[in-house]
Amino acid sequence: MYRFGQRVIAAGAVVAACALAAACSSSGSSDSGSTASGSGGSSGSATTTGGTAYNLSAAVAAATKAQTRPTSIGITTKVQGTVPTGKKIDFVACGGGGCASDGVAAQEAAAAVHWNLKVINAGITASSITAAWKQVVTDKPNAVINVANPVALFEPELAQLKAAGIPVVNMGTADPVGNGIVAVFGGPEDYGASGVRMGNYLLAQNGGKAFSSLSVYSSAYPALVLQAQKLKATVEAACPSCNVESLDVPATSIGGDLPSRITSYLASHPDVKWVWDGYSDMVLGLPSALAGAGLSDVKVITTAQSTASLGYLAHGQAVVAIDDTSGFDSSWRAIDYLIRTFMHQSTAPDTATLVPAWLITKDGLPTTNPTALIPEVPNYQAQYKALWGVS
Repeated sequence: MYRFGQRVIAAGAVVAACALAAACSSSGSSDSGSTASGSGGSSGSATTTGGTAYNLSAAVAAATKAQTRPTSIGITTKVQGTVPTGKKIDFVACGGGGCASDGVAAQEAAAAVHWNLKVINAGITASSITAAWKQVVTDKPNAVINVANPVALFEPELAQLKAAGIPVVNMGTADPVGNGIVAVFGGPEDYGASGVRMGNYLLAQNGGKAFSSLSVYSSAYPALVLQAQKLKATVEAACPSCNVESLDVPATSIGGDLPSRITSYLASHPDVKWVWDGYSDMVLGLPSALAGAGLSDVKVITTAQSTASLGYLAHGQAVVAIDDTSGFDSSWRAIDYLIRTFMHQSTAPDTATLVPAWLITKDGLPTTNPTALIPEVPNYQAQYKALWGVS
């Protein structure tokens, strides 16, 4: 959210590009202000007439599963034969730090099978992304991996690659398979699953009693919209008397006045004590803004780990959970998919399961260096190498 992260929901790094290109926006969010709404168009408090408002045990079971660190990459089918060497892969990364981390992981995976993977930084503007894809067309690689760059910004180049028989694998975007995109890892299904996990976490944390929460997102990012929809649906399906309110903010507020927008909303809605604040960049500065506004009792969850969000979590500064889909695993899985493609073997093992994900809480952080980025599956590299028959 993935990142997809600053490491996983790296789609957040394309803020400027999506703000400039209307095609990136699913609903045309305006930069002139925020749109706020509550459940069913109401912003009233959650109420219940007594007893428990929902099945707490079911929510706790789902949340506990989400908070359990994965141990498997989810693929067990080995590649048959010797992996061909010498393949050239272009890795088109967004301009954010999360995309850079994904690129390093992809280079490690490619090196394991003696491939050459070239990282191209596409930047964060529509023009720089288009220029990066023109370079890919000129390079004529064996395959391309795209991270967080919206297809709408390179459709002509994608068509040229498709005509040349060059497969393109997407990571961390809401764009579906088709029109030259052969696979998506950390895509729409992953974002939807993230919303479900966070919804169940909110239910588990509220003891069976009705509650109000706020979802903060920008509709400039279709991925965040998917998460918001699934979170809301999960909570309200289990607890009809619960209230999931929405604050749709302009993309330009991220890294700007977003913390004050959130605190202003919460100050006028004192019943709201839980906030899902988009992805990790959207949380920057929020804990101090909450403290300064006398709202230290508000708890925050977010998507995609970063050193900053992990720091907030480790030090008990408002953030209590981070839902993360593995960017490291996505990079290695993309290479696994291409290996099977080049060897004319089924790619079903790669697409049959979602990329490993983990809802990280303070209890799950390592005791040493808790702000360092954490791979979901501790030994994911060794598991992939075993599939490929390399060491």
